[in-house]
Amino acid sequence: MSGAERRPPSVSFETALRILRSTFHFEDVLQSSFKELPCYDDRHFYFEGRLIPTAQRRDADDGTAGKFERFVLRTSNLMFPAGLVEGLNALMLHLSSRGINCSRPIASRVGRYMEMIPGKKISQTGHYPQEYPVRVLQFVSGLLMSELDAECLTPTFLYSVGRFAGKVDAALQDFSHPAIEDFVNECWDLQHFSCLKRYISSLSEKKKIAMANSVMKLYEEKIEPMLPSMKKGVIHGDLNGKNIIVQQSENSAAIVGLIDFGDCVHSYYLFKLAILVAHR
Repeated sequence: MSGAERRPPSVSFETALRILRSTFHFEDVLQSSFKELPCYDDRHFYFEGRLIPTAQRRDADDGTAGKFERFVLRTSNLMFPAGLVEGLNALMLHLSSRGINCSRPIASRVGRYMEMIPGKKISQTGHYPQEYPVRVLQFVSGLLMSELDAECLTPTFLYSVGRFAGKVDAALQDFSHPAIEDFVNECWDLQHFSCLKRYISSLSEKKKIAMANSVMKLYEEKIEPMLPSMKKGVIHGDLNGKNIIVQQSENSAAIVGLIDFGDCVHSYYLFKLAILVAHR
């Protein structure tokens, strides 16, 4: 994948605001609320807006019409095919229908959960016109699990994290989408871990190179031979403390939602657990 493809989409605040008013059902957007959220592949704009009355919209009544609510405008990187973005939309809607509080898409004025917008592709030879997939997602309010006070990380809470991860897996048991199953994500899907071997030489410290080679050898000798016997399915792919939303009350906390489905893949359930344990 080229460096140009990995660059986030070139979309200005002015363009983002125009998209919301012309393409989606917003009758009012609080411009002072607009801010860009951290992301290395896509462009995320947080904003507060008011949707037009439900009777004039093409999606279901979700209680957001007529009052200011919080949303995220997400423009996707060229590395993610439009079909994959549609698959991720379907996944979020599926989880929401199964009782998982998660970021989910809002339909556009023509009833689609994804639209293509004009932008610019930046390369070494210049800027070129390029269309990008764009979506509006409901914002999941709360605190990132990674921001919790240490006193909240009790055995009881950590057990609830494991139960929540299992609940998400259970909700996805009967979900499938061809674009998600066909997409190969070498950088983040651990079933392609061996592909990272070619990058080890770019490390500058001998100690880190030795450690990376040791881990790679362990994976190839111990893990890869076991994979054919392990169960696969659609997994979140990046279940960590920055994607699990919680509410904190004094020295306790409760999980309230899940965000960022950009790394969802069809992979081994074992890797979902490995990622969760490694991050927290």
